[in-house]
Amino acid sequence: MKQTGTLTVIISMAVGIFGQTLASHLKIPAIILLLFLGVSIGPDGLGLIDPSRLGNLLATIVGFAVAVILFEGGLQLEVRRLRRQATVIQRLIGSGAIITAVLASLTCYYIMGWEWQICLLFGTLVIVTGPTVVTPLLRRIKANRRLHTILEAEGVLIDPVGAIIAVAALDFVIGSQATDAFWDTMLFLISTLAFGFLAGVAGGFLIGYSLKLNKLIPRDLENMYTLALVILLFEVCNQVLHESGIMAVTVAGIIVGNMKLPATHRLLHFKEQLTIMLIGFLFVLLAADIRMVDVIALGWPGIGVVLSLIFIVRPINVLWSARGSRLSWNERLFMCWLAPRGIVAAAVASLFAFDLSRAEIGGGTEMRALVFLVIASTVVMQGLSAGPIASLLKVRRKSNWGYVIIGANQVSRVLAKILSFNKEDVVLVDSNSASFYEASEEGFRVIYGNALEESVLMRAGIDVRRSVIASTPNNDLNIMALKRTKDFDHNIRVCIATQRNSHVDEKVVKSMEARTLFGCRTDFNLWLHRISQGTAVVWKLRTEQGAKFKLSSDNIADGPNNDRSVLFLAAKPKGYWEPAFDGMEIGENQELFALVYTDLTEENVLDWLAEYKISRLEATKIDDLKLVSPESDH
Repeated sequence: MKQTGTLTVIISMAVGIFGQTLASHLKIPAIILLLFLGVSIGPDGLGLIDPSRLGNLLATIVGFAVAVILFEGGLQLEVRRLRRQATVIQRLIGSGAIITAVLASLTCYYIMGWEWQICLLFGTLVIVTGPTVVTPLLRRIKANRRLHTILEAEGVLIDPVGAIIAVAALDFVIGSQATDAFWDTMLFLISTLAFGFLAGVAGGFLIGYSLKLNKLIPRDLENMYTLALVILLFEVCNQVLHESGIMAVTVAGIIVGNMKLPATHRLLHFKEQLTIMLIGFLFVLLAADIRMVDVIALGWPGIGVVLSLIFIVRPINVLWSARGSRLSWNERLFMCWLAPRGIVAAAVASLFAFDLSRAEIGGGTEMRALVFLVIASTVVMQGLSAGPIASLLKVRRKSNWGYVIIGANQVSRVLAKILSFNKEDVVLVDSNSASFYEASEEGFRVIYGNALEESVLMRAGIDVRRSVIASTPNNDLNIMALKRTKDFDHNIRVCIATQRNSHVDEKVVKSMEARTLFGCRTDFNLWLHRISQGTAVVWKLRTEQGAKFKLSSDNIADGPNNDRSVLFLAAKPKGYWEPAFDGMEIGENQELFALVYTDLTEENVLDWLAEYKISRLEATKIDDLKLVSPESDH
């Protein structure tokens, strides 16, 4: 079979998807398999593909792919979370990056014995950690929220910074004979970072506001529209100022991702799928472009450099960056261990080898081989060991912690505020734009999307939650969402709101072992109307000595004579607030919350509660009910 550039692209893409699929089944980092497959089908293996056939087109393909990958990475960064760890993150991508570059360069110089120019380039190339490796790894091992925020942000933000620093270093090396080479390099570095940042802010707001304007961009064109603008932003910035595009698309992604747009979920879903394909394609392609004879020729000195980066350079960087922070020593140790390199290091190293060859400067091939060895070693060692080490250091996220509520309507938000008194995460999921915006304005963490999609439920963190609550006026949606939840984790506890006087398949509800929310079927839309009209208040209640009953429609649940004047929301039978459900046992000296209809005589409700030995502690207007921020889940 004759090798062509077209065939190389198609086979790389197909093998990349195959590798991602197989890695998912084997539950190992995909890049381990992708690197192996790339080498196996390249010129040093079966010879099915030859990246050199692409010529100059390789750099263009790699550039556009990296732009999409980093835009998607930026979409996932929540500025609100970044602020809490801002000092550590700033040090990691600022002074920490310089520490890594300098120490890696010195390590390379003294161990490998190369020319200082090549060692400098190597040092700048290994600044970056790989978000395409780090983020999936953090999700798989369920690292705690603080570590996840810091390491994910480092992976995304260090890539454009590191790549621009590396390009500046390349320009310095190629033009090092010039008198003003150093100052020209510094000017290039500062101007590229500044221009890329400003262009990214402008581009991000342009994309975001155009998506926000009602019906300007048809819903079925949102993804392709955004993709086109991202690539356009990347290329225009590069034409104006060389290599500024990578910073621009990363910043644009952060801007769009934090504008709380309903389209953001659809963009994330599309970009995640596209990124998976591009990562597989790029790693196979770039691994195939490496000559294994060059890697083997590095010998023990090459392994020495890798070990120095892992056990000396990275710990120094982390200990410097984390000084004075609230990070525990276990969290710092985990950060010291986890710094796998990824696609940006591989891509830039390949481009540098080509540029150095064209400038008739030797050492580019060996440098690329050493970068490949660093990528392969860190991905394999850290990817396979991160889970056990996270368990040993006890830095995994808490299990059985917090709630996911499907529905961001007004009733759900009142319930969520009460559950937040546990100082645990309460995440709302909704695909209604109005509810999404209202909940976001009130400070809730809201996932915009379809609760029937596994990716949406995973973003809400159902794998570590105490319970999932379906709280919408739509019975069918509630049932289907909880069935989807149970398909993911059969043991997770679920509660379901069911509408009064409507058909519900009780067999399905029982098969899911679902509890009926609020203790009985309820008229959900009636309570939504009452809250919107201001005719419902929240009562905090306490049971008296000798109280003992179960919440149910046959006992106590819906108000005097089942007149729908009371809606029990939550109780505290086990020391923490949990949603009220049918069969919940309430004993003496326990606290409850309920919604109460204010247009009825207050004395009637109080007398009815007194029959069950329940007294009112306080009444609170719904607007005065405060959301409590969760404690860190570390």
